[in-house]
Amino acid sequence: MRLLRPNPGEIADRQTILELKIKYGGGKQEPTITSDEITEVGVDGSKRMNSRTILKDPSPINIQPFIDENETLQLYLEKAWFPDISAESGKQYDQLYEELAELNHQVWKLTDQAHTLREAPDRMQAAALERAAEVLFAITDLNDKRAEIVKKINALFAVSVQEKIFS
Repeated sequence: MRLLRPNPGEIADRQTILELKIKYGGGKQEPTITSDEITEVGVDGSKRMNSRTILKDPSPINIQPFIDENETLQLYLEKAWFPDISAESGKQYDQLYEELAELNHQVWKLTDQAHTLREAPDRMQAAALERAAEVLFAITDLNDKRAEIVKKINALFAVSVQEKIFS
């Protein structure tokens, strides 16, 4: 029944992911190529500057299903959950939502790095594996933070659900 009546934390998490899919899946008619400098932050806090060429909007996909799902979730949230919280809790929700969106964006970028590392040439496998381990641990840490924020969002609505179960 959770799929039919998701809790506010699950909705917020899903909406932030849908927003990323809409943002990165939308595309434009004419692809553009840009060169960006990126800073990678290791688990130990070390920073590395890399420059890479990025093809912006290479192949647009149909994002309408993501838009529709996001709107459906928002309507459900407004109807089923928002009437029950105070204005102060609404402000806290907005702040937690923004934190969750940023965490999901970081997970999105790290997952992209993981996919790139998987395709590393043989001569770079050792360095790629080391960086892949850093990315894996960073994603795990971010997912733990996501679970905490989802829990905090649910608490605003007096919902107590165990989201993560580890053995």
